[in-house]
Amino acid sequence: MKFLIALSIAACVLAPSASADTSVDVRVGTAGFEFGFLYSDYYDANERVVREHTEWLSESDFVVALHLARLSGRDLDLLVEWRRGGRSWSDITQRCELTADVYRVDLPRDPGPPYGRAWGYWKKHPKKSIELSDEEIRAFVVLKAMSDFTRKPAAEIVRLQNAGWTPRKIANGKVAHEDAAAPSRGQGKKNKKK
Repeated sequence: MKFLIALSIAACVLAPSASADTSVDVRVGTAGFEFGFLYSDYYDANERVVREHTEWLSESDFVVALHLARLSGRDLDLLVEWRRGGRSWSDITQRCELTADVYRVDLPRDPGPPYGRAWGYWKKHPKKSIELSDEEIRAFVVLKAMSDFTRKPAAEIVRLQNAGWTPRKIANGKVAHEDAAAPSRGQGKKNKKK
C-alpha cells in the first residue's frame, strides 16, 4: 500500500517536469474551443474530426496539423499520428517536404517573443530557412490564420494579443467591427447627399 501511495505521489510530482516542447496535451471532452471559429470557417474541418483530434492534441497543435495538411496535401490523421508519436513540428514539416518558410509571416518590426527570433533571422537572411521551435511554429500558424480570418494585418493581431485579447475576442471584434462599421459608413453618405 505504501508503495502505491509513493508511486502515485511520484507520478504527480514528475509528470509536469517530464513535459517537453514536443509533448502533446491529453484532454478529453473539451467543452469550448479557443479556436473553434477557425476550424469550420477557415480550415473546413468538421466537428467530429475536431473533437477526435483535440482529445489528444492541444488546440494550437491541432491548428498546426490543419495548416500542414492544407499545405502539404498529407492526411490529417497521419500528421496527428506523427505528433502523437513525439515528433516535433519542425521534423513533421520536413517529412511533409516543406521548409520553415511556410510559417513566415511578414511583420514590419520586431514583434518580440515568440516571433522575434525568427523575425530577426528572416530579416537578415531572407533566402535561408530556419529551424523553428514548436512554440514558434504554433505562434506563427495561429498568427497567420487569425490574420487571414479577420483580414487584419499580422502586426495588428500581435498588438491585440499583447494587449490581452483572446483569439475569440479578436475574431468577434472582426465581426462586430464589420457589422457596425459598414452600415454607418453607408448611412453617413446617404445623410450627406440628402
